[in-house]
Amino acid sequence: MKKRIYLTSLLMLTGVNLLAQEVKMRDLFAAMPDSLLPLVTKNNRLDCIDFIENHLEARVKNKLDQYVELKKLTEDYLLFQTSQKGYLEMKYVPNTDSTGVLYLVRTCLGPIADSSVKCFSQDWTPLVCTLSRPGVEAFFSLPADNGKDDDLSYALRELQDMPFLNATLSETAPRITWEISLQFLSKEDRERLTPYVKTVEYDLP
Repeated sequence: MKKRIYLTSLLMLTGVNLLAQEVKMRDLFAAMPDSLLPLVTKNNRLDCIDFIENHLEARVKNKLDQYVELKKLTEDYLLFQTSQKGYLEMKYVPNTDSTGVLYLVRTCLGPIADSSVKCFSQDWTPLVCTLSRPGVEAFFSLPADNGKDDDLSYALRELQDMPFLNATLSETAPRITWEISLQFLSKEDRERLTPYVKTVEYDLP
């Protein structure tokens, strides 16, 4: 009896692991709600998947007769060019309990790249996302006496008013990288801040 219970438990655990492994980005993209890509039909997405899996250019026209393109597709990662001015990335991170989190980064490219992050379950139920946009101060390794530099402090305050943050997901690891743009600052402020700029990386929970 104990042996049977043990075998049953083992099969259930194995089934859970298999379920977690069966979640593939191609299937998540195919099942993506139309509301998240309103100009791209499901047939568009299916065609892109078919093309890229057959080593063809995965480029189709959307509802506005504009080209969109699936640029990368792996078991757990996707890069999709939604227009000349935008793209989205998706990364699926499985959990040990047969569920997982799908991270979606949407980036607008004009005039300065700026990204937003959303989280979903594997059936596309929205989740509360713990990945908030980093604060401006996270992007700078400032000298200890920076408070004495009025010009540097002023440049930082200017940046606080309108930060443009570009996020990218790693294709090979559960990680997100943020970069801050100094493009809209004056030349003088960019020169003051550039020596202290750094990227910010988080592991996806």
